[in-house]
Amino acid sequence: LCFNQWEIIAEERIVQYHYPPDDLIPRLVDNYFVCLNPYLPLLHRPSFERALADRRHHNDIGFGSVVMLVCALGARWCDDPRAYSDGQSPHSAGWGWFDQVQVHRKSFMGPPRLYDLQIYAVSSVSSSISS
Repeated sequence: LCFNQWEIIAEERIVQYHYPPDDLIPRLVDNYFVCLNPYLPLLHRPSFERALADRRHHNDIGFGSVVMLVCALGARWCDDPRAYSDGQSPHSAGWGWFDQVQVHRKSFMGPPRLYDLQIYAVSSVSSSISS
């Protein structure tokens, strides 16, 4: 397939995510991989953590979206009030991060990337988890 450059660029928009605090991200990621990933192994932990350590989420919207979803899910098992969207209720855990992610691609003209597939898979889990 041949794509026009303007069709592909439409996907690569700049998004300014509001990530969890830097000291909270490792805890949320660990919660995700300890509490959920063993039962539904969607992500490879060493690859994910290597990309996170390289701060890829700050310049790759796809990986940034996966990080936001992992943090949102990891917040379900976190008692830190910073994980609560309203600062008080555990029922709001992670919602502020989940809500920022645009799950559906703006254009379907370009080929899907691994991160696109991970976004679909992880976001579908997010909607089925209850506290």
